[in-house]
Amino acid sequence: MKKLVNLFIISILLIACDEKEIKLYPTIEHDATIIVADNGNFEKQAIIYASTINESIQDLEFEDAGIEDVYIEGVWINVKTLGMNEADTIALDLTIKEDNQLKYLLDNYELVIPDDEEEIFLPDYLQKEGVDALHNLLKDIVVSGAADTDIEFLAMGKASPEDSYINVELEIHIKGTVVFSQTIGLEE
Repeated sequence: MKKLVNLFIISILLIACDEKEIKLYPTIEHDATIIVADNGNFEKQAIIYASTINESIQDLEFEDAGIEDVYIEGVWINVKTLGMNEADTIALDLTIKEDNQLKYLLDNYELVIPDDEEEIFLPDYLQKEGVDALHNLLKDIVVSGAADTDIEFLAMGKASPEDSYINVELEIHIKGTVVFSQTIGLEE
């Protein structure tokens, strides 16, 4: 009888200890805004702060889940014309700073300025070196928890017609998927 009771207790413990690893894939979305009010050429900086990204990760509230990776789902620009804009297009370079080097996300992209507002999706125009740098920075922030690794963008542009007044707002949006891993106990 004692062996039967011990076997029963061991069976219950084995069932109670049965665990399974699950993956969770929530998305995060952040943006940086640049206001351009210049004649002809411009050079403007925008930052997405690591603290803002880390706060959004904490808001996901996955208890006992570890972060494995982060993937970039998309990068796009929302362009909004402000007031008396004279430029028709902008030859736009968009870089991201990684290890004190500028890496191109966009290289000489022809941005047509809309009459009002437009979302411009960029998958065919993104440069690999910039996407890789963005992924590395996001991974540092999200996976490693780096608090001092901000995402710094530098936008440089040249108006067409030449020397025309540019008056636009550029919102640079990034969307990523965070990969969480969590171990849960299974019940039968």
